[in-house]
Amino acid sequence: PMKITPVFLWLLHVCLSPFSLAADNWSQFRGPNGSGVVESATPPIHFSADQNVQWKSVAPAGVSSPIVWGDRIFITGVADEKLVTVAYDATDGEELWRQAVTPETLEKTHAFSSPASSTPCTDGERVYVYFNSFGVIAYDFNGKEVWQRPLDTHKVQYGSASSPVLIGGNLIVQREGRSADSHLLALDPETGETEWTISRPLSSGSHSTPMLWRHDGIEELMVHGRGSVAAYDLNTRDINWWVNG
Repeated sequence: PMKITPVFLWLLHVCLSPFSLAADNWSQFRGPNGSGVVESATPPIHFSADQNVQWKSVAPAGVSSPIVWGDRIFITGVADEKLVTVAYDATDGEELWRQAVTPETLEKTHAFSSPASSTPCTDGERVYVYFNSFGVIAYDFNGKEVWQRPLDTHKVQYGSASSPVLIGGNLIVQREGRSADSHLLALDPETGETEWTISRPLSSGSHSTPMLWRHDGIEELMVHGRGSVAAYDLNTRDINWWVNG
C-alpha cells in the first residue's frame, strides 16, 4: 500500500532580497531545457525548517517538482485517490486553485515513487500535466481545464517518471514501459491533438525526460531509454545517431 506522509512546499528566501523569478522562469523539469541551471540565481547555502524560509505551505503527496512562471508556482500530487494539480502564489504561498482528475485505477509504483511523479511544464499560457494513470491535461493559469487527452497506462517497473516538455512547438511525452507500444508522443499544445509519434519498441522502460540539444548549427531531440541514448532530427524524426550503454 502507498504510504502517504505530510508534504510541504517551501520557498527559500534568496539572498534576503524581494522575491522575483520573472526573468528566470523555471518552466519544466530541471528548469531551462532540463539543464538544472539558472544563470542569475543565488540560492541560500544554508537552510532548515526555520532558516532562510520565506513561507511554507501544505502540498499534496507526490514526487514531482514544482515549476515557476512569474508569480505562480505549479505542482502535481495525489490526494484521496485523485490526481491533483495545484497553483500557489509565489509571493506568499497561498493556494490559488486546485484541480483533480479521477483515474479508473491508480498506477502501481514502488514505495519510493508515486502516481504523481511527472513534473508539469508551462509556456506561460497553459500548464500541462501528465499522469501515467490518466493521460495529459492542460489548464489555463486560472485553473480552467482547456483540454484533456486520456491515455492508456503504460506498465513501468517502478512507476512512470518521465515529464512532459515543450520542444519544437509541440508538447512531447516519453511513454515507455514493458510494451512493444513504447513511443514518443507529440501533442498540439493548443488542442491536445496528436502531431506525431515515434515508435521505440526496443526501449522497454524509461524514467527520463527528453531534451533539446543545440550544437554545430543543428537541433536534436535527445532521448534516453533503457540501455541507449538516441538523437532524433526534429524535422524528419529520423534517428541521426544512437549509442548503447
